[in-house]
Amino acid sequence: MKVRAFAVLLVAASITLLSACAGGQTVAENGRLKYSPIEENGEVVAYKVAGLGDYSLTTLTIPSEYGGKPVVAIADAAFLGAKDLTKIVVADSVEKIGDLAFARCENLRTIEIPSSVNEIGGLAFEGCRSLKYNVFSNGYYLGDANEKYLFLISEIDKKPSIFTVNENTEYIYDTAFSDGKIRSVDIPEKVRYVSPTAFSYCSELIGITCSENNAFYKAENNCLIDKENRLVVAANGAEIPDVRIIGKAAFSCRTKMTGEVLTLPEGVEKVEYGAFAYSKFKGVRFPSTVSEIGENLFYPDSGSIESLTVDESNAGYRSEGNAVIKNDGNVLVVGCKRTVVADTVKEIGRYSFDYCSDLSELTLNEGVKKIDSYAFFNCKDLKTLVIPYSLVDISEKAFGGNSAATVTILENVFVNAYDVNENLIVNSGNEGFSVATFYYLREEKPTDGGNYYHYVNGERTIWQG
Repeated sequence: MKVRAFAVLLVAASITLLSACAGGQTVAENGRLKYSPIEENGEVVAYKVAGLGDYSLTTLTIPSEYGGKPVVAIADAAFLGAKDLTKIVVADSVEKIGDLAFARCENLRTIEIPSSVNEIGGLAFEGCRSLKYNVFSNGYYLGDANEKYLFLISEIDKKPSIFTVNENTEYIYDTAFSDGKIRSVDIPEKVRYVSPTAFSYCSELIGITCSENNAFYKAENNCLIDKENRLVVAANGAEIPDVRIIGKAAFSCRTKMTGEVLTLPEGVEKVEYGAFAYSKFKGVRFPSTVSEIGENLFYPDSGSIESLTVDESNAGYRSEGNAVIKNDGNVLVVGCKRTVVADTVKEIGRYSFDYCSDLSELTLNEGVKKIDSYAFFNCKDLKTLVIPYSLVDISEKAFGGNSAATVTILENVFVNAYDVNENLIVNSGNEGFSVATFYYLREEKPTDGGNYYHYVNGERTIWQG
């Protein structure tokens, strides 16, 4: 699958990393299971199952209690790669199944999940190739003996269709329709949770409706909206209704909007982390009412974005040079390949240019003091950077990447001064910055044979010989 739930986006350079993290927890042993305490104000109030002890099991029952406290969750990667497991029964006290919880359980054939579970994490059943699902129409479902169709896990055949969700379904999983050709869907009355990435890459989705009796969602203008007035899914050709929040991955079906610039309506107060993930429009205009803009907005590629503007009457943000700047601290929080960093900017914010694939060169003006973590993460085309003497902090992985193919590796760094600031700290994960060839500003031709440059008619020119 191309799409991973946002819960695991930053975890998963490899599945084994999360497994190692889970195994390092301090846990209590009881027979064949490990438990991890959940505390509130220093007091244990519940437990989550953290994994198997030194045993091999084929049939596993998750109990409802441990140590007199309820068992309410199954931890991330708790049973990752448990190849002996063939059947799992989850107690009706459990409310959450974590990311990768049963991933790579290759021989798992049966799992009973009760209606108490209200969250299943990303890739929880990834690689469970023997798992037998309950089938209804064109969908694979999981549940228990009493309610077989609680969780819609995925389509069976990803073909052009009007998809029918079982009337007893309560949860739609994170990649239920991803990469599919679904054209329309009706959300039935009992559905209480739709994953924000359930429709990722569904580029043919043009219709979303919802039962009028559903207490958790409504449909308007081919958009799905939750009870907090959050935009959850926008289908192709949708007109954004009056909402308060733009949710994570709301446009992940590669929504084609009317016009090339998405204009968020007045009344939107919050744009969540990854809100425009997988989208295809070329620009975003933020309204005067927005008071919170999340990070990593355009994962996994912001290369199509050319225009970023903010309504002039917004009190917390402004736009300059095709960038969004937070007034408090003058932090550039969202940039794009057409950004010209304004003289007023003091900090390049976290994830501000993350995945900006077509950004090749950028100038940071005098006054910029900090480049925060992940600011230029995965900017594989960024080769030239001009930095000011005022720069004193390059935070962890500001020039990092998810892989060797996407890491930001600069070729040239032009220091707009005689030397870098003696107080400049380059933190770990910035090898792509450190390997660059550095050039230093000299108005008169130097004689020591170093790397220097000057300006000729406003053009940056390297001194020769």
